[in-house]
Amino acid sequence: MEETMEQHTDRGPEPTEAEVRAEAGPGVDVETLLVRLASAEAQTATLTAELKQERTARSAAEATLAEACESAAQAGSERDGLAQHLAESADRYRAALLAASPEVPPELVSGATIAEVDRSLAAARETVAAVRRRLGQQAAAERVPAGAPARGAPDLAALSPREKIALALAG
Repeated sequence: MEETMEQHTDRGPEPTEAEVRAEAGPGVDVETLLVRLASAEAQTATLTAELKQERTARSAAEATLAEACESAAQAGSERDGLAQHLAESADRYRAALLAASPEVPPELVSGATIAEVDRSLAAARETVAAVRRRLGQQAAAERVPAGAPARGAPDLAALSPREKIALALAG
């Protein structure tokens, strides 16, 4: 549309009524041509105004798009910063939890967010509790009494009469 506008303006000044009448020659209805010329000029003016409005609207849309792109870039940058901050906070939180729970092995606790660290810690605590229960059960099953067995009276039924007399005199 811009080329059409430029071509129109490059043709020079519009022909006057006298020039149109002179070029038309005999037998041509000059009045009809003049009406057509006026109509074409009016249409050109209308189209020129519409083109100007469209260009203005396009410029406004381009400006809005540029602002939106800039906002998106800022939001992306802010999101990246917040993600980094979240990761650092989760690491510090993990370290604090591990310091408060020395019975939990650090390799069992992981996570990129605080919620993930909490879930991981809960699972690690359950694992530690299960291992403790198993070790306690194992220790109870293998328990050996401490010291010598309790002394009891000797079994006299298995002794001969001579042994019984010797035991009584010794004792």
